[in-house]
Amino acid sequence: MLRLWNNHETLLIQTSLSAYLAVAVKYEVINFLAKQKRYQSYASSSDLSETDNSTEDFLQLKELQDRLSKLVKSLPEKGQMVFVLSREHGLSQKQIAEKMGISQNTVETHLRRAIKRLKSGLKTILFSFFI
Repeated sequence: MLRLWNNHETLLIQTSLSAYLAVAVKYEVINFLAKQKRYQSYASSSDLSETDNSTEDFLQLKELQDRLSKLVKSLPEKGQMVFVLSREHGLSQKQIAEKMGISQNTVETHLRRAIKRLKSGLKTILFSFFI
């Protein structure tokens, strides 16, 4: 309608107004859809449509690592030692038992308790990340 009004002085309508408007609307829709398609193809071919979240992901990972480190430090001394030797140094339960001078069952118990405590602590941390 705006285009019709802006061009009303130079327009020569030779059919009925309703027929002219129907055709005009049809071509406006076609032009609009063509512009949208060109924009979408340009956006998908360029890097404008993709955002780089690597910095945000890195910061979230760093924060998660810091919180996990705090959780490990909150473990009892023996449990903390067993967990660090197992997960960070990659020692087997037998190697940890020999190194610490305790039985393999004790190592297993410390490790099980540490993992249970860390899991419960991580659940609350991960829950807060998604909220």
